[in-house]
Amino acid sequence: LLWCLPYGWAIYCLWMVGHESYHHTMAPSAVANEWLGYLTMDCLVNSRTTWQFWHHHVHHGHTLGEEPHQDRQRLFGPCVLVETANIVLTVLQYWWWDVVDVCRAPTPSKFAGIVIKYAIMLQLPLNALVGYVFSLAAMANYMALLTHAAACHAPTTDGVVRQLRTSVDIFPSSR
Repeated sequence: LLWCLPYGWAIYCLWMVGHESYHHTMAPSAVANEWLGYLTMDCLVNSRTTWQFWHHHVHHGHTLGEEPHQDRQRLFGPCVLVETANIVLTVLQYWWWDVVDVCRAPTPSKFAGIVIKYAIMLQLPLNALVGYVFSLAAMANYMALLTHAAACHAPTTDGVVRQLRTSVDIFPSSR
């Protein structure tokens, strides 16, 4: 079970490569960004369709909203346990939405991404799968979500301050 922690961390890091690739900020080429995003996000954690809707329309549409339903990518709970449960639920919902999406609008790439993702996860014994989900959730919670926790309403031209504020979305104005 101890290897679930570095495994969750590694998958989280690859997920963030996919995140930046789908923002078109990881590679100089749009084609390279699309392939990197597909391999590191769609085939490992969640589909581009799920990410586009929940990350762009919900999260960026209501960044720092006051209610959890406005922005599930922000810390709201009173303690670590509640926050971890919230992000575990979010990850499980992403996986469910991926399945629903591939059933509603099937494409070979969506189907392949789902098959690869679940084939990798189903290689894990049940206790390791549970450990992996919690490790991935914890990494997402405390590596990514903490950067979204504090409201920053005043714009700045200071590059260092801007980088600290946007450490997950390096280029938040990108598509």
